[in-house]
Amino acid sequence: MGIWTRSVKHVPYRTVTNLKTNRDIFDRWFFGIGSLNIQTAGMSGKTGAEESLVGLPNVQDVYEIVSNRLRQYRGAMAPTAAGEESAPGGDTLAAMLSEVRAIRKRIESVDRS
Repeated sequence: MGIWTRSVKHVPYRTVTNLKTNRDIFDRWFFGIGSLNIQTAGMSGKTGAEESLVGLPNVQDVYEIVSNRLRQYRGAMAPTAAGEESAPGGDTLAAMLSEVRAIRKRIESVDRS
């Protein structure tokens, strides 16, 4: 992002494979800044990051926020988290899970007969 132009790029959580902070000696001591590099599945086989957030004064805080949100996203996609309220579409997933359990119970009762 610059003075003359601004650009925004969206990197979906589902494509993020790695987060990396980068702070060289000048960044740490003289400027107090750092960079957050976001690597994605689409960049496999290539060097470098898909996106970099450069010049962050609180790079470690940003890293923690992004990594926590990434864990929440991935946890929400897990079958055991289907009933959690923090999961996106939690009500729908909980209903689906309940229906699958009912089907399994019905199949098991038919198998025993």
